[in-house]
Amino acid sequence: MSQQKVDKYKADKANRSQIIKKEKRTRRVEIICVTVIMVGLVGWFANSYYAREVESRPATERPIVSGAIDDYLNNLNAPVEEEAPSEEAPTEETSEEATTKE
Repeated sequence: MSQQKVDKYKADKANRSQIIKKEKRTRRVEIICVTVIMVGLVGWFANSYYAREVESRPATERPIVSGAIDDYLNNLNAPVEEEAPSEEAPTEETSEEATTKE
């Protein structure tokens, strides 16, 4: 048995750098996987919390007053009326206007 242990030790010593590299690579992969899983869980919990908060808020409805817009659009669609010259008698000039013209 002692010889088997010695042979194993020599084999491990000869491949030690490769074994260490493999262990480091495995450790990095484990860390990356755990990090991805944790980020996913935190994101899922945050999304669930946000969805619950949004649903629990009462809906706020604000009435839209479109009276001014409706009036404007109706004026755009209304036929254009040409103004005819008025047939009313000209108004009399006031005394101040008459004196300034003279």
